[in-house]
Amino acid sequence: LREEDLEVRVATFEALAALRADRALPTLLVFLAHPDWRLRAAAARAVGTLGGPAAWGALRRALEDAHPRVAEAAAAGLGRSDDLGSVPDLVAALRRVRGGDLRLEDAFVAALEALTGRTLGSDPDLWAAWYEGVKGQPYERPPPAGPPPTVEGARYYGFPVRSSRITFVVDVSRSMGWNGRLESAVGELQQVLRALPPSTRFNVIAYSDGATAWRPGLEPATPANVRRALAFVGRLAPDNGTNSYEALARAFADEETDTIYFLSDGHPSVGPVVDPEHILLAVRTWNRHRRVKVHGLALLRGAPPPAFAGMENPDRAQEFMRRLAAENDGETRVLR
Repeated sequence: LREEDLEVRVATFEALAALRADRALPTLLVFLAHPDWRLRAAAARAVGTLGGPAAWGALRRALEDAHPRVAEAAAAGLGRSDDLGSVPDLVAALRRVRGGDLRLEDAFVAALEALTGRTLGSDPDLWAAWYEGVKGQPYERPPPAGPPPTVEGARYYGFPVRSSRITFVVDVSRSMGWNGRLESAVGELQQVLRALPPSTRFNVIAYSDGATAWRPGLEPATPANVRRALAFVGRLAPDNGTNSYEALARAFADEETDTIYFLSDGHPSVGPVVDPEHILLAVRTWNRHRRVKVHGLALLRGAPPPAFAGMENPDRAQEFMRRLAAENDGETRVLR
């Protein structure tokens, strides 16, 4: 840990946590105040794994960290605890971000649900009232009571859009012109853009041989910006190959993005990197510390026209999308 190299330190945090090296906890706690948010977040993840009264107290304070990935890591650690004393701090954190940072809001709710075994949604007043009724009494976490309540808000092909800093990436390769695929993608994307809350910041990237962004960076979802984005999406047309590498590189180039929705109807076929393994490796490198969630949408509707028979490999496309999402805290939808 005396090494200055970021990767060495983060790997050491991970090793100490995996080894359950409790005697390392005091040293790890010091790093929760480090100037580099990446080290604070890695330390929070390790502290949450080691646990214990000192860890829980430090993680409660880390809920107020200025960087959302640090606060998110702290919440995840508290969710693994058995100390109901963390509930008021999580409720206060939820109250601070509710309606602002949707991804962080979900992280605080998930921590409360994991800690208590209750599913009370995102209303901090409900959680506060529940806690008032149980504090100071013996409490046994109940078994899971069924699926969580339905999440309200914008949806994209069934995904609840639970982020306030989003990049939508949509394939416009030649094959997207088959079987109404692009029409579906355009219609679904326009629908979700109209439903974004004004607090959301967003961008749209379209890609075929190359990648074209609607804006250089994320923009607020004001009525005017949404109208401009709708017009951009409405002009999309199918053209040539599938440069997945450049599309993902362009999305990750925006440091503000914390969630990516990546839609494609095929596997990578053109660009500087086409081997799926090498693309996944690049994404792991870009996302080592940022923890951007990448959701994959495999639009595999219909078969190619007779003239292009045999040119698609749906299984390969689906597997690439599955791994891209699974390795980056996301989920996959296969759309047929």
